[in-house]
Amino acid sequence: AKIRIKDLYHPYHDALQGLIDEARSLFGKVLLIDCHSMPGFNSMGSRRSDIILGDRFGKSCSPEIVMLIEKLFQDLGYSVSRNYPYAGGFVTKYYGKPYESANALQIEINRDLYLNPITMDKKPGFTSLAKNISRIINSIIKEVTALNL
Repeated sequence: AKIRIKDLYHPYHDALQGLIDEARSLFGKVLLIDCHSMPGFNSMGSRRSDIILGDRFGKSCSPEIVMLIEKLFQDLGYSVSRNYPYAGGFVTKYYGKPYESANALQIEINRDLYLNPITMDKKPGFTSLAKNISRIINSIIKEVTALNL
């Protein structure tokens, strides 16, 4: 475990902090998106939202940015919820400091949108989801810049 911490954990977080510092130096602000996938259903068998946005209950990302990203997903037909059951983990907690112009948002994507849970094969929705995520990222860049968020 100590070797993994030394060889992987520290270099990763040192590099991430360096990129955050560089972005803040160049642009005066930074938005870190920490993307994950999640199971399609919870332990009770209920289907989860397509997208869960985790901002640590308003602590890691400005509400304007969260609302913007929520709307971008909703406009493409995705169901979106916030913070439950994924409010954000270490990355959003450690790096998300909106008061220092460093916003961090965790985005959980429901695997049921793109992956067969039994065979682990891509579903037909994989390609359209990938295109939509690319569209959303481009829109985030444009909107955050235009609105000076």
